[in-house]
Amino acid sequence: MDTGRTIIADGSMYPHIGRILSISCIVFTAIVIGALLPACSDDENAPLVPPSGPVDSRLVGDWAFCNDDWSYGYSGTRIGADGLITWLGIDWSTGKSCVLTYSPYNVYAEIETRDNLLVYKQVDRAYDTLTWTLNGDRLEWLLSGLLPYRKLRRIEPGQQLATATSMQFSATVSGIPFELKTQAPMFPVFASMEQCGTVQDLSIGCMQDWSFTFVVHDYTGPGSYPLTIQGVSWGRVNQIDGDMIWAGQTDSTHTGTITITSFDQTLKRCTGTFEFDAAASGTPDVMEVRNGSFDIPITR
Repeated sequence: MDTGRTIIADGSMYPHIGRILSISCIVFTAIVIGALLPACSDDENAPLVPPSGPVDSRLVGDWAFCNDDWSYGYSGTRIGADGLITWLGIDWSTGKSCVLTYSPYNVYAEIETRDNLLVYKQVDRAYDTLTWTLNGDRLEWLLSGLLPYRKLRRIEPGQQLATATSMQFSATVSGIPFELKTQAPMFPVFASMEQCGTVQDLSIGCMQDWSFTFVVHDYTGPGSYPLTIQGVSWGRVNQIDGDMIWAGQTDSTHTGTITITSFDQTLKRCTGTFEFDAAASGTPDVMEVRNGSFDIPITR
């Protein structure tokens, strides 16, 4: 069975280009498959019985997924008395926890508790059994009763978990409008500067059902920069549509431009516009990205 299901909830600001690429390509697949749902248990004797009973009342409510030190992450789950669990994120316009209702996060699962066992009904119609322990406002889910799987802390609905942050990111992709949603299970945008040898590289992006990544090589200040191939400056767009992932980027024949209006280290804001054509490797598919604009915080 797949034991690699993970979520990202550490609040990192994606400082490295390689990490940006990795996240922009796989993060939504990881979220859809595993954010709400536990990894398959290694215990082959776990009962394959669907949940149909009650949930321990002590588990009902909102829970934030935590880091190893029990600090709050940026996502969580709501456990209902009826056994229905839903996905929680943060509304970054307020910094408060919220229920995520849009795809791909509107994935639901059912649970029941039997003594210290937690039985999950997964979206693929499989069933898993975990062990849970509760200590005050801290809840742990364990694989096979021993291995830590998830740490959670109880929160109130709409609890303040982060600093309110304004952000705007929009574009039209082959005629389809995209607008950044401020409700998300992670910090959804990034803008960072890194020293690359003797020059500076500027990385900018947005990660949701559509994700955009730009790297401006040898950034020298506000102005327009051509988007072409990796190793120079380039743009990339990914789309998650159900189980399908479309990924394309600029190259020597599919090009574009990003204009940086400001990169203000004092105000910690980055603004600009962009447009480009993105080609999928090995296919004739091309996406036309037009009317792109952003006004986002500098994350590093």
